[in-house]
Amino acid sequence: MLIKYNVLAVIGAGVGLANSMLVWKLFGANINSDIWLLSVAIIAILSLLVLIGIEQFQVFYTEIYLKDEKAASQFLGAAGLWALASGILFSLICYGIVDIIINSFAGGLPIESKKIAIAAFLILLTQVAIAPLVHVTRCTLNVHQYYGASYCLSLILPIWQMIVLTIFIFLKKQDVVELAKWSCAAVLIQILSCPLILIKWANIPKNISVQFFGSFVKNSFTMRIGHSFHNFFVGLILNNALSHQAPGVISIFQYAKKFSDGLAGVAIGPQANIYHVRQAKAWSERNASIFYENIKVYLKNTLPLYVAGVICVWVFLPWLFSLLAKDGDASSTEKIKTVFLALSAWQGIISIETIFAGIVVIARRSMILWLVNGIFIFVFYFSVKAMPLDASVLWISITGLLSQFISFIFYAFLSWILVSKHFIKFK
Repeated sequence: MLIKYNVLAVIGAGVGLANSMLVWKLFGANINSDIWLLSVAIIAILSLLVLIGIEQFQVFYTEIYLKDEKAASQFLGAAGLWALASGILFSLICYGIVDIIINSFAGGLPIESKKIAIAAFLILLTQVAIAPLVHVTRCTLNVHQYYGASYCLSLILPIWQMIVLTIFIFLKKQDVVELAKWSCAAVLIQILSCPLILIKWANIPKNISVQFFGSFVKNSFTMRIGHSFHNFFVGLILNNALSHQAPGVISIFQYAKKFSDGLAGVAIGPQANIYHVRQAKAWSERNASIFYENIKVYLKNTLPLYVAGVICVWVFLPWLFSLLAKDGDASSTEKIKTVFLALSAWQGIISIETIFAGIVVIARRSMILWLVNGIFIFVFYFSVKAMPLDASVLWISITGLLSQFISFIFYAFLSWILVSKHFIKFK
């Protein structure tokens, strides 16, 4: 099962890589690619922020399912309806404050470019509306150990975007707004897929119960606000700083980030999902030996593969870009290559930090998330603020890396205090 899941992760990374290369082929590194990649990045951030009301679904569903399958099914029904409603409400709020969002993330873009970014963003916002429902569906499948089906659901959007980008390249069409319209057709596929997947691989609830709903939403909000605080402000600080630089700089950063994220998706993503499910169960059952073994397995299965992947991508990046030469020249390729190394190191720290942050989540200690993420944002914001507006994109990336390392130290220290208290107390 794990091998099958890893194969799917490789496929997913391959699709992500193909999308990045197709965007490069279509736009290169210019103002159009800046607008598209920035819009996609903002949507990705909001797609995480919208999970604020359902963050703890997997933790709650796992605990309930281990005790009473019928109660878990009824809880799933209530959570599913709440996921759909909260996603739509959140998107409507974003629609109402779209000018504020774009100005906050891309304050340095020219006025005409902002208008195009707003139009593309409003279309892509439909992806945010269904993100909570997709999250609940994927978490349900993970708990039932249908990891492959869960991952396939996440592949619908990127595969569709790959198809659309290929068509646009063939037609030589560089309209960002039209690209957004066609990309969002995948939303309909996802909406139809969620209930069909649950019917085949999980228990569709016949009744709805709100017995655990109040504590679930409250705990999700307090836990997710810590994560969201981090994700939202990191994206805001980064993209706003990049938007004040020359056209194409946002693209250089986003291309490098997509390669880094894609690599992490293969080497870390599958193992991290399985790790969190297993740790939630071990924590609930207070099984210390399995808990520590899960950590060893996670590190053994992720770090060597990730390091090897970073080296391979760094070596072959120039060759990949030369195959699809566009407006980007050798200088842009070298910048992407260098920024990729910095972002990969940043992502590497996050991959290890996942162990400690996951402990905080299953222990439901939201204040720790608030504290550590607050420290990160404070350090990162003032470090970037101290830089001149024309600071190198590489130095901005390195600043994030160093800020993440400080966050890592705090997470490691505080999480192991939680572990010691939890398991020693119940020996």
